[in-house]
Amino acid sequence: MVPKRLTLVLVLEETRVLLGMKKRGFGQGRWNGFGGKVEVGESVEQAALRELWEEAGVVPKHNLLRRMGEIDFEFQDTSVSDPLRVFLFVCDGVHGQPRESDEMIPKWFPLNQVPFDQMWPDDKCLSLTCLF
Repeated sequence: MVPKRLTLVLVLEETRVLLGMKKRGFGQGRWNGFGGKVEVGESVEQAALRELWEEAGVVPKHNLLRRMGEIDFEFQDTSVSDPLRVFLFVCDGVHGQPRESDEMIPKWFPLNQVPFDQMWPDDKCLSLTCLF
C-alpha cells in the first residue's frame, strides 16, 4: 500500500521552538509541529510552506526550509488505516507573528520546557537541539 504523504515543520530559534496545539481532527489536544497533507501537484516543500502559513500565519526566514528526513508511520488499533510518510522540515525562525487558525493555537516554548507530556508519546525520543 502506498503511504499518504504528509509534512511536518518544526520552527526553531536558538532557545525556543514554536509548536501548535491541535484544535480538531487527528492529533486534537496535542502540541505538535505544523503540517499536513501534500495536495495533488504540490511538492513536499510547497505543502510544508502552505501548511505553516495556513496553520500559524508565518513564513520561514528567507522562505527556507531544511529537509531533515522522512518518517514512516503505521498505526495499529486506530481509525488511521493507511500508512503515513511524513517529510520532516526545520526552519530557523519565521517572519510574522504566529496567529491562531481554525486548526492550531501556536505558542513559543523554551527548549528546556517542551510539553512532551502533551505531545505524541514517541516525541519524547526527539532531541530538538540536534535539529539546529
